[in-house]
Amino acid sequence: MQLMDAVAQDLAALARAHAALSAGDSMVARRWLASVGNVFAEEIDSLIRQGRYEDATERLHRYLNPKFSTVAECEAHVGSSHHLDSKRVPL
Repeated sequence: MQLMDAVAQDLAALARAHAALSAGDSMVARRWLASVGNVFAEEIDSLIRQGRYEDATERLHRYLNPKFSTVAECEAHVGSSHHLDSKRVPL
């Protein structure tokens, strides 16, 4: 149960960082990212420190709003004929 709480807290912190960055407040975004202890948050923080705010905002958005809600859906898409890399990635 504690793991689920930690995951929910991390997602909430990432959502707050995204909102702050979208509003142009990189300092607040970095504070929220610092409260999340994972590599993804460190990557976003690095983009912010480099001044790549649009990249950081886009990556946060994609992380918080994945194209596929499950691994199975993603795997099914990768194997489909309309996937760009379907010829390069054997299943």
